[in-house]
Amino acid sequence: MTSPTCFQHPDTAATTRCGGCDKSLCTKCATFDGGKDRCAACVARYHQGKKTRAVVMGAVLVLAAGGVGGWFALRPPGAASSEAQAFDHGKKGMFIRHLKDELGRQPCDKAKGREYAQALFEAGDLRGVIQAGDDFIAQCGKSTALRQLTYTAHVQLQEFDLAARDVTELIEGAPSNAGYFIWRGMAYEAASALDKATADFHQAFLLKPSEAQVTNLLATAAMREGRACDARMTVLEHFQSQPGKARDPKMEQRLAELSSAGRCGSDGRGRAELSFPAKAPRIVEFPVEGGAPGRLLVDTDSARVVLSKAFAQRLGLSLEGARTVRLQAAHDVLTVQLTEVSELALQGAKATHVEVGVADTLPDGVDGLLGLNFLARFDVKEDAKAGRLTLTERAPAPRAAATP
Repeated sequence: MTSPTCFQHPDTAATTRCGGCDKSLCTKCATFDGGKDRCAACVARYHQGKKTRAVVMGAVLVLAAGGVGGWFALRPPGAASSEAQAFDHGKKGMFIRHLKDELGRQPCDKAKGREYAQALFEAGDLRGVIQAGDDFIAQCGKSTALRQLTYTAHVQLQEFDLAARDVTELIEGAPSNAGYFIWRGMAYEAASALDKATADFHQAFLLKPSEAQVTNLLATAAMREGRACDARMTVLEHFQSQPGKARDPKMEQRLAELSSAGRCGSDGRGRAELSFPAKAPRIVEFPVEGGAPGRLLVDTDSARVVLSKAFAQRLGLSLEGARTVRLQAAHDVLTVQLTEVSELALQGAKATHVEVGVADTLPDGVDGLLGLNFLARFDVKEDAKAGRLTLTERAPAPRAAATP
């Protein structure tokens, strides 16, 4: 397979595609803006249309939240009120004044507070939105809808540090909402806090590995850090999270580009054929030197191999300095500490340097979960009728063509 080249530099291998026009881009030509890699022309168009997109984004955030820190003043007292007086709300002015009067009589009416901030947003009064949201939350307590609006207003004003602060409050109230980690990661990215952005995209992926947007954001972050093989593995884990489902052609293309961009060796070695009784949980035995084997439940919901704390202690794993994250696994969200095992082997199938999560509790009768980051190292074939899962070594990814 021929490696795609940059549309601007035909002698240079492309590492991504423009999220606006779909042109192939090398690292020098790609600018990460608004959650996507873009060419220079699309960056300009993106900023020209920012006001329209921000209005749409506000609506999307409110709708998305239906599915899925302390307060401090953003400006000196009196500064916002003078701005508000000077702002022309146009046709919405009378309605906004009416809502403000209503809130004067019932200052903690959540429905009215939300309606007032939304009206300010639709009128384009972003400073008013922020002031209204912050004032309400300071006086009446936290409000998800209002904090979403203040986050969106800060994003449109390019106040990305403040946007990140706002969504941190949302995360505190809903720590399993992957969307919030995406929003904060994008704000960090725009503020050039790249390490924090990568950590948030990683957390979002652990919660929603089946989501293409999450996968692309994490893969792009890995590429920017020069980790093409990690980016490729992220896409493979995404595919493994959807066994039996047709692959998105765009994600297939992304995988091909990432595979050609890196010099990745074989992901996993050897072969294993795992058998399970009909209609029974898919449990495999994990060998332990000098002791009884552990029992691992095959779980394609889990982005990571997960071990119980007791089993991790039997294996002698250290959790010193381990990072705590939340992980979708076993039809639940688990809080785990991330560490690494040097090798994980089942029958003849072996993988090295495997990240694992250690959890205090797991489903009864199992010592761990066999997650995507082990399974995705192999070509996996499942015969549901026969109760058989076969893991075979994948051919090494093709290397990028040498530049003349």
